[in-house]
Amino acid sequence: MFAFLLPIALGLLFFIIHRREQCWRRSLLLVAIAWGIWLVFLTEGLNLLGKINVSWVLTGWLCFVVGLSVIWVRDWGLGRSSHFKLRSLLSVRLTAFQWFSLGGMGAIALVLAVVAIVAAPNTADSMIYHLARVANWIQNQNINPYPTRVVLQLDQPPWNSYAYLHLMLLSGGDFYVGLVQWSCLSLNAIGVSLIAESLGANLTGQWLASVLCMTLPMALLQASTAQNDLIVSFWLICFMVSILDLAQHRVRRTHALELGASLGLALFTKGTAYIYTPPMILLALWSIVRPIRWQSARFLGVTSLMVVGVNAGHWWRNWVVFGSPLGIGGDATRNQLLTAPALVSNIMRNLSMHLDSVIPGWNPIINALVLQLHEWIGIRTNHPLTTWEDHNFFLPESPLLPIALTEDRSGNSVHLLLILFSLVLLLGRRKLWSWRLGSYLAILIVGFLMFCLLLKWQIWGTRLHLPLFVLMTPVVSVVLTKTVSNRAFRYAMVSVLLVLALPYLLFSMNRPLIVNETLSQWFRLHPQSILTAPRESMYYTSMVPRIRRMMPDVIGLVQAQNCYQIGLDTRLEYPFWATLQQRQKPDDPVFYFKSVVNEAPKVDAFAQPSRWFTPCAVIRIDPYTEQLPLENAEQYRLAFEVTRKPGARGHLQLYLHDPQF
Repeated sequence: MFAFLLPIALGLLFFIIHRREQCWRRSLLLVAIAWGIWLVFLTEGLNLLGKINVSWVLTGWLCFVVGLSVIWVRDWGLGRSSHFKLRSLLSVRLTAFQWFSLGGMGAIALVLAVVAIVAAPNTADSMIYHLARVANWIQNQNINPYPTRVVLQLDQPPWNSYAYLHLMLLSGGDFYVGLVQWSCLSLNAIGVSLIAESLGANLTGQWLASVLCMTLPMALLQASTAQNDLIVSFWLICFMVSILDLAQHRVRRTHALELGASLGLALFTKGTAYIYTPPMILLALWSIVRPIRWQSARFLGVTSLMVVGVNAGHWWRNWVVFGSPLGIGGDATRNQLLTAPALVSNIMRNLSMHLDSVIPGWNPIINALVLQLHEWIGIRTNHPLTTWEDHNFFLPESPLLPIALTEDRSGNSVHLLLILFSLVLLLGRRKLWSWRLGSYLAILIVGFLMFCLLLKWQIWGTRLHLPLFVLMTPVVSVVLTKTVSNRAFRYAMVSVLLVLALPYLLFSMNRPLIVNETLSQWFRLHPQSILTAPRESMYYTSMVPRIRRMMPDVIGLVQAQNCYQIGLDTRLEYPFWATLQQRQKPDDPVFYFKSVVNEAPKVDAFAQPSRWFTPCAVIRIDPYTEQLPLENAEQYRLAFEVTRKPGARGHLQLYLHDPQF
């Protein structure tokens, strides 16, 4: 109901900041940074008061909007430069190529906005922890650690979940959570055009960088989800724009705040930022120390305080519960074999995942080549010390599984080939090189090597590569526009990229707009289009089919018992929060959910006065143990069960409290 306050705050921030900043694109980045910082400090501040609820969040945003309005009115009285800047922006004349590119990107943004709003969030990560922890925070009215089976809900960087928390409180549901990543896709396209300009691209190159960014398959699939890879990509873009601006122009006081805020927000959003940012930080240090020398201590002090200020609350909670500011959720993904063959193995497998293709016979060739290269370097293809759990590398060879149209596993094959082609052109033409372009490219290559060195190979690694692909688009645009000046080539390239984006826009496996029997078999689609499917059914997409089919029966049984105290023993928590609360009537009691399995025993340090909790129903999916994990197990009866096949996942149990007790 009150979610409109968030975009209003963004608009006011733009008018205020654009009056002081000449470039409208850079103004948008600064606006997003300021908005993101306010979101963090408001959430952490309300948490100290134990007031994470609708009234207090609404009050915080109203105060922010009123304060910005006062500043804007004051600026308007001092001069109308921001008004004239906006008029000049709207009066800019675009070339035919720019209109063509803008039309294609606008169509993509429009379709993705429809998907983001109409489709219920259903990505596995969102169901397991991104939105599941938001539901717990809303119930507990704080963001402190709580008993849970899923440690990721506690120790993973939470900026995206903070944004979802405020949207859900102010709108009364999860209808707009997909717009956070959608907004970041659009902002990423603007940000990479700025980077392309800093690297020496002309206007055509800047527009091409935006089109390349907007047509990344993984970006298209993620733009309507409640994940965070596009968000962390955006903060890294902001960080790089500030570094390049610092290297080009005289050091300003605001640079310290920009660098600290964007770096802090990146670290506060996703753990991969800890891997990708070290080489960026080195370039930033060189750009700071070289021009101002002894004064750099104060500059770096302000930047460091900003980074620590953004992350302090989360780091402290992790330290208390897990003994480490970074938590323990990423321990299982750390590479345990730090050797040259292991590094080469991870490089080959990570790159090969992006070469998935519909061309007959292509995938078997890639699979055979990867296996042969592993034999040459003397390491197993799926070595347990370099591979996450039981994941096995392969590209699907069946004609019914041509490409992965899912936000977990889709590759960026065309973009990878363009990147490799651009690197070959760079090696062959020294005139294309510049110090700035070489430094920027070196940062991204080192970041990728660090990723392959430090993390085990995972089947969903392609989504973790998304920041690197986004940041590589300016390099591709600079090289191609300086190498090929043919006008027809530019139109053809943009046309091909837009056409290749269509399957990812229309036929997403989890949120398809168009479905028919042939396409459903070919692309493994959700059985119904999001335009016709009941919203409730979409929450179950991440579950195995036999459990998914039984979920309405389970929910119906719980409802029939008038049960509002629900115990959960499942990783896929959020569907139960969402579906049961959506069926609630205005005069019904409030549902209360609690995990009956606790993987974080030290959460007692944050314990609030506990509410008496005796669940009248316990829902278990793939339970940890065969025994009901309750002290009074004899008081419960097994009301519903779906047994797993031998060696497979998919064990569902519903226990109801026995009326005799």
